[in-house]
Amino acid sequence: MGRRLRRYSGPELVTIVFGVIIGIALIYAASTSAGAFGAFNPSWEGTSELRTIADESGGETTIVRSVEEYDDFGADADGTIALIIEPEGSYNETEQEQIREFVERGGTVLIAESSGQYSNPLLETPGATTRIDGDPLRDERNYYRSPLLPVATETAEHPYTNESDSLTLNYGSALEPGEATVLVRTSDFAYLDRNQNNALDPDENLESYPVVTIEEVGEGQVITVSDSSVFTNVMMDRPGNRAFATSVLGAHDRVILDGSQDDNLPPIIAGLIILRESAVLQLLLGGGLVLGLAALARRPDVVDRASGGADDRFDPVAESELTPSEMRSQLIDRYPDWTNEKREEVITAIIHQRDRGEE
Repeated sequence: MGRRLRRYSGPELVTIVFGVIIGIALIYAASTSAGAFGAFNPSWEGTSELRTIADESGGETTIVRSVEEYDDFGADADGTIALIIEPEGSYNETEQEQIREFVERGGTVLIAESSGQYSNPLLETPGATTRIDGDPLRDERNYYRSPLLPVATETAEHPYTNESDSLTLNYGSALEPGEATVLVRTSDFAYLDRNQNNALDPDENLESYPVVTIEEVGEGQVITVSDSSVFTNVMMDRPGNRAFATSVLGAHDRVILDGSQDDNLPPIIAGLIILRESAVLQLLLGGGLVLGLAALARRPDVVDRASGGADDRFDPVAESELTPSEMRSQLIDRYPDWTNEKREEVITAIIHQRDRGEE
């Protein structure tokens, strides 16, 4: 390695190192996203930690760019959960219908949003009765750092909450549960700040508010969470959040990360998804790799290295004390595929260096 580095001058080495750093930075930028709640956003507002939990749950994790891909999970969607975290736009009637059919086939949909702007119509489509209130929830007694980060301390006996005794929100809201089962509630000291003046007013009531519900719909179920921030990277280690996410995802064999409303997928990830969806592109890429490897294998220098070239396996320093006959014998043993001319070139070079007193 040292002899190879000595072939380059100082400026050349600086250029090489700088090029490697730039290359790594470009690959990182192309494989991450800056979009809030993005599954490939590693910063505080992203959900890359949630994606990691999904990957580590032991099941299959799939990112979909279109709701149509929900149909790829077959007539029986039992064991599959789709995560719709803070949707950035409305789902049209066709998309809502596809989600409804997914739930009716046995799939689970988890919807998390604090405003309810896009989620309430989505909840209505499959027949779920839960609705998101939309007003900010505060708790002056049970909170993390601020009353606007209330810690919901009441959890029901359920496989999704047995490992978690609380849930921490971040500027979240409350749920109107309808006919759903409440899994997580706030303490009795929470209230909805209707006028958003950060104070409890006479017309605002202290009570225990639902923040997570589950409802059977058709053959499937709908889980509603009144705050998408529960699943962000910065909140994942707050009381109860990681345990809740792990329990929910770990109970399913397949996890769908719904990116149909997300325009911020990293270029590399978007390209991989397109490749996954196109058999023609897969065939072209596979054929190109095979042809490229075949062409590379025909290059003489590659063949030499594959058979153990002098640069890789024959150390001139270690062999410099041998006689030409001894070197010739060892070269024949080590590299039987070499021509006599090549062996003689190597021997001549070693003797020449030895005579000049070079290493």
